[in-house]
Amino acid sequence: ISRKPLVRGLYAVLEGNAELAARIRSAYLDYTEKVIPWYRSASRAVLGREVAFVLLLHASRLNADSIDDLAHILKANHLHGVSLKCAMKDPAYRTPDDYTGPDGIEWLERWSRTLHKDMPWSTMPPEPTVPAFSARTILTASQAAISRPAPISRRAAPGPRPSGR
Repeated sequence: ISRKPLVRGLYAVLEGNAELAARIRSAYLDYTEKVIPWYRSASRAVLGREVAFVLLLHASRLNADSIDDLAHILKANHLHGVSLKCAMKDPAYRTPDDYTGPDGIEWLERWSRTLHKDMPWSTMPPEPTVPAFSARTILTASQAAISRPAPISRRAAPGPRPSGR
């Protein structure tokens, strides 16, 4: 899933543009709802079955604001969370990885290249489009993030425990 909506969502939140932030969130969730079944189908096309997928969610305001809806989408697709250790037991993760190149491509695409099987790109849902930002908007948002850093807790580090004497 592209990080572009995440970045644009950050600027919308920093500017206090609730309407734009809501539109970006909605587009993100709509896309996620469409792309999860696509990945499941692509897995069947490349490997002949569904794999134990690993879903990486970055710590972002967009994901934090969307986590309940993301969980609902996963549940609606009959998916549930497992530990990374459990997911990595899937034999697919032992498939040789022959890819070398400049792109950080995902596992399914790596396996398709190794196994010489085509990814069904023509059926992949298009990424959402979000309004472009002007250089002024990006600069303003960047300055706001720099000039108003998040507060840091000033609690003292725990010291040695007093003895019970």
